[in-house]
Amino acid sequence: MIRFSCENCEKKLKVPVEYASKRVKCPSCETALVVPEPPAPEQSADEANIFSDLKSDLEMMESQGAADYEQNQALRESRLQDKEQDIDDSQWHETPKKKKPGKSAVGEIAVDAAKLPLAIALGAGGALVGAFLWALVVKITGYEIGWIAIGVGFLTGLGFTLSGASLNNFTGVIAAVLAVVGIFAGKYIAVTWILNENTTITVENAADLIEMNQDCLAFAAVFEMANNGEISELQQLEHDNAYYDALDIASISPEIKELHSKALTLGSSWDKRTACQKVVDWFNSQMKEELSGVATQGVIETLGPLDLLFVFLAIATAFRMGNAGSE
Repeated sequence: MIRFSCENCEKKLKVPVEYASKRVKCPSCETALVVPEPPAPEQSADEANIFSDLKSDLEMMESQGAADYEQNQALRESRLQDKEQDIDDSQWHETPKKKKPGKSAVGEIAVDAAKLPLAIALGAGGALVGAFLWALVVKITGYEIGWIAIGVGFLTGLGFTLSGASLNNFTGVIAAVLAVVGIFAGKYIAVTWILNENTTITVENAADLIEMNQDCLAFAAVFEMANNGEISELQQLEHDNAYYDALDIASISPEIKELHSKALTLGSSWDKRTACQKVVDWFNSQMKEELSGVATQGVIETLGPLDLLFVFLAIATAFRMGNAGSE
C-alpha cells in the first residue's frame, strides 16, 4: 500500500501500489491528487510503529489478560479509522485527462481576424483579374472556354493562399463565393464590350447620321447646353423625349420647340468635323446610360446549362485552394 496525505484537507490516504503515478480524487474533499511513487523497500517508520505496537500488545496480554487486550485493540482500530481512510477499488477513479482542443464546428471557422480582411481583398482581386481574362477571351475568340473558369477559381484561391491567413472551410466558402462573382462579372464585362462595339459610333458614322437626320445636331447641341449648365437636365430630358417619339409636332410645347430651334441653330453653326464629334459625344453618352441595364439583361438571357459547369469548376478550384486542402 502507498500512504500519503491529501494536499488540500490533509486527510491521510492509502491506495494499492499499482495506482502509483495515477490521478485520484480525495474521498473527503474531492481534490484531484497524483498518487506518489512507493518508497524504497526498507523498513519505514510505520513498520517500526507496527512492530512496536505488536510488542506492546504482547506485553498487554500478559499483564491484563485477553479480555482487556481485545477491548484495547478495538479502541485502537477505531482511532486508526478516524485518522486514515482506505481508497478501495470501488471508491477510487482516475481524473479524466484534459483533451487537447481539436477541430470543432467553431474551430473550423476561427481564422486570424487580422489577416481575414487581407485574404478577402486578395481573393476579390484575383476574382476581378479572372473576370477580365474571361471577358478578354470571349471578346477575342467569341466563345466561353471552360478552363478559363478554373483560372478564375485558381486566381481567387491564390489570393487567400498568399494572404498568410489561417485557411479552413470558412475561408474556402468565401473563396468559392468570390469565384462565382468573378464568373458573372466576366460575363457582364464581355457583354458590355460587345454592346459597346455594336452601339457606339465613330466620326465617320456621325457624318452619315447627320446627313440622314439634321435633328441629330439639335440633340447634340442640347446635350452640350446641359453639360455647360445653360439648361437643366430635366429640360434636356423633356426635349429628347419630345423629339424622339413625337408623331405630332403640334403636341410639343412652345418652350421645347423654342429650345429645339435654338439648339438646331447652334448645331448648324459648327463646322463639319466639330459637328460630327459633338454628335459622337452625344450618341455614345446616351448609349452608355442604357448599357448597364441592357448588359445585365444580356447576361441573364445568355445563361445556360454550360454556365453551371463553369460555375462548378470555379467553385471547386477556389474552395480547394481557399481552405488549403484541409479536411
